[in-house]
Amino acid sequence: VVMNYHDLNPIEHGVNWSALKVLLTTSPLHFYNRFMLGFASPSSAAMTFGRLIHCAILEQPILHQEFVVKPEAPSDRPTYFRTKEGKAEMELWKARNKNRDIVSSADMDKAMVAALQGKKQSRFWLWDCEGINEQAYQWEVEVPEFSLPVLCRGKMDRVAIVDGKKYIVDYKSTAKTPTMGSFGRTIGEYLYHAQLAFYADGEGADGAIIVAQETSAPYDSTVFMLSDDLMDEGRRIYATALQRYADCVLNHKTEAPDSTVQAWPGLPEQQEITLGNLGGWAERSFG
Repeated sequence: VVMNYHDLNPIEHGVNWSALKVLLTTSPLHFYNRFMLGFASPSSAAMTFGRLIHCAILEQPILHQEFVVKPEAPSDRPTYFRTKEGKAEMELWKARNKNRDIVSSADMDKAMVAALQGKKQSRFWLWDCEGINEQAYQWEVEVPEFSLPVLCRGKMDRVAIVDGKKYIVDYKSTAKTPTMGSFGRTIGEYLYHAQLAFYADGEGADGAIIVAQETSAPYDSTVFMLSDDLMDEGRRIYATALQRYADCVLNHKTEAPDSTVQAWPGLPEQQEITLGNLGGWAERSFG
């Protein structure tokens, strides 16, 4: 299995936010399976598109090194790639592009980038202000009752310097129009505030910014500045994840979980689900 940055072993390379989020939202056993044993999750079309738009915005010079548009059959021969000749040509093309993600011409369309550049504040934080993109950092965090500091790492979309202050800038694409209400729920659901607090503390930043953009026309965007109390809540969440990680490592380091050792426990054996677990679905009327 070829490991990418996000799937590197956390003990050797430092624990990153993707790994901590698995600990919080699934279980230590899932964490162990993916990050200790290296069983990386398969990439979905949505994940590939997310990487594509990030690259188009933050790493434009390497866009065509990382992604390639899948060839389309000639208009007068729509079934060409089903023929023997067409299949052979497609296999040769795939072999030549095996190290690049294959995307559609529609996904490679730069409409989203152009729309972002048309919004003054989005353009400022992503391009116009002083900053550096897609840089990986390592730092250490002291965790209660853990003998050694936990090695952490993060790959931040952008670290910007504005008026002498340092900001973590994160770009998020979203299927929903990023209004205050809808994106506020998205921040809570995906723990973006914990992610950015983790990054900000690791980089010694003064604040955090999210540039959120919708993935359908008109591709509108807005800038969210995370408040101090939201960042503090994010710190509480990532501290919980780090403690959970440290407890697992302290208890049993990298040994495999089994029936007698519960250092990397999975989901609870049994749980009770209540009306409150259904969220808004509990209030639906079918009369």
